[in-house]
Amino acid sequence: MLNARFDPRPGGRLRGALMFLPTLLWAFAHMLVMLVCSYVLRDFAGKRSAALVRTWGHVQLRLFGIRCELVNMQRLAEAGPRIVTFNHQSLLDMALLAVSWPDDGCILYKQEFHRIPIMGRLLRRMDMIPIDRGNREAAIQSIREAARRVRERGVKVFIAPEGTRSRLGRLAPFKRGPFYLAVETHVPLLPLVMHGVRELWPHDTFIPRTGRVRVEILPACDTSNWSVDTLDAHVQTLRDTYLAALPDPA
Repeated sequence: MLNARFDPRPGGRLRGALMFLPTLLWAFAHMLVMLVCSYVLRDFAGKRSAALVRTWGHVQLRLFGIRCELVNMQRLAEAGPRIVTFNHQSLLDMALLAVSWPDDGCILYKQEFHRIPIMGRLLRRMDMIPIDRGNREAAIQSIREAARRVRERGVKVFIAPEGTRSRLGRLAPFKRGPFYLAVETHVPLLPLVMHGVRELWPHDTFIPRTGRVRVEILPACDTSNWSVDTLDAHVQTLRDTYLAALPDPA
């Protein structure tokens, strides 16, 4: 693990303010292109769609003047299914997950995204998995669907253990969804840590600052011996891993 005291070098918000609308327009235009491709190209999957996802993220970061350092991405590129957990703090998270996106990625996303024009339809066309956070039974079914895809397709499933964005900048309590998924599949769990996000684009602000961020993949956790009976210990261990990697906000 790298030094947790990552310096994001936050700058001003002028560029973010000037580029907010152009970036928003570009992001939706690119999603529209991807949506059209999903209908026109019969094999729009794997490397082809993943490359477009990564472009979607990279261009947004460049327009906002945010440099992204990717660390230990080879752990994510390794063949085979994985459960990828990530800390969730900001709207910036979507771009950072996009630039890290593997060819065989899949994400559990909140069902509310279906209300966003183009994005909701694109997520469905890309066969991502919606999760209804207000319906426990539906959420369990989403976890079971993710487990099925891990077993049958060997995908890498991205899921936020916090469930939603942290409003105070601190790591929120972990929910059990990713851990039940690990018990169901026993595939390695990869912690993905995003550094510098809170300093550049806090939850309660509309415009990002310029600066630097880092996306780091930590060593995989072996889940082969995990069980429901030991779930609480695994939740605490993973949470401690994130707390060690992320300095507590002032």
